Amino acid sequence: MPMPANWLAIAVSALVVFMIGWIWYGPLFSKPWASGMGYDMSGDMKMDPKMLVVSYLLSFFTAWTLSTLLDAGQVADLAVALRTTLLIWLGLVATTFALNQVYDSRPWRVWAINVGYHLVGMLATAAIVTLWR
Repeated sequence: MPMPANWLAIAVSALVVFMIGWIWYGPLFSKPWASGMGYDMSGDMKMDPKMLVVSYLLSFFTAWTLSTLLDAGQVADLAVALRTTLLIWLGLVATTFALNQVYDSRPWRVWAINVGYHLVGMLATAAIVTLWR
C-alpha cells in the first residue's frame, strides 16, 4: 500500500525544480533556447507573474505525481528511484517532446534543452521525495 504523500517534500522539490528552471533557462541556456524558439533577446524580457505561479503549481503537480508513482511501486532506495524516474522521463517526457518536435520545425537543441531540464528536475524530485520520508 502506498505511503501517504510527504507534502513538505513535494512542496520543497517543486521549489527546487522552479529554481533549476530559473538557472536552466537563464544563465545556462537562455541564448540557444531563445534563438531556437525564434525569440529576440535584445530587449528586456519580462516574465508575467502568473506564468511563475503556474510554473510552480505545475512543478508541484509533477512532484506529487512522481512521489505517488514511486510510493505505489514501494520504491524506497535512491538508486531504484532514480532509475525508475529515468525510465518515466524517457518513456513519457522525452518521447512526447520528441513527437511534438517532429512537427514544430524548431532546432533539435530546443528539444534537448527542454527535455534536459525536465530530466534534471525529475531526478531532483525523485531524490528529495525518496530521501525525505
